[in-house]
Amino acid sequence: MTSPSDGNLAWAEGPALAVIEERERIANELEGTLAQLLGYVNMKAQSVVEYLAAGDASGAARNAEDLVEAARSAYADLRESVLGLRTPLTADRRLSVALQSYLEEWQDQTGITVNWDREAAGRVLDSLSPAAEIQLLRIIQEALSNARKHAHADRITLRFGGEGGWLRATVEDDGVGFDPSSSAALSGSGLLGMRERAAAVRATLQIDSSPGSGTRVTARVRLVEG
Repeated sequence: MTSPSDGNLAWAEGPALAVIEERERIANELEGTLAQLLGYVNMKAQSVVEYLAAGDASGAARNAEDLVEAARSAYADLRESVLGLRTPLTADRRLSVALQSYLEEWQDQTGITVNWDREAAGRVLDSLSPAAEIQLLRIIQEALSNARKHAHADRITLRFGGEGGWLRATVEDDGVGFDPSSSAALSGSGLLGMRERAAAVRATLQIDSSPGSGTRVTARVRLVEG
């Protein structure tokens, strides 16, 4: 049987490596995103200059509008990334509390409604290992981000339940849906990163979606025996 002091000790020592690895992962993701964005901005800016030099004001305006949209999208992505980094997990701030805080701010930022039962979720969310809590939080955040950026969802439902020593976490949106087997989906929506996060804690991840039918992300994570 694990005592409260043992749990605090696990949070003091256990997740240290996981936190370091997570920071490195996020840094790499941000670096890749910024590099891609700056490359796009540079290309569009050069196009604006070329169109202006050719006396094509309408062509320059179209590319300038693309730059404005890229800046707007980048700003939304950056705010979301910063919010994620400002959502720490500690011995005194477990997953259910951190997720509640994150969801409140995320809904304010995006205008997207998220429905979930925190009380019911808390019964199982805080029965995960520290490393599993970190990875599950990031999986949920990535699923929410995909619902905002790619699915253009208006409503999202989170469900949590325990079954046979496992936590089942589901993120379901009412967005446009997509084909999970397509190469574009794997490269552009963070699915590969989500699978890597699940594999890091020996969890499973299932993506159910099709064009026009919304998306459901289901993670199954082993609960800590106590």
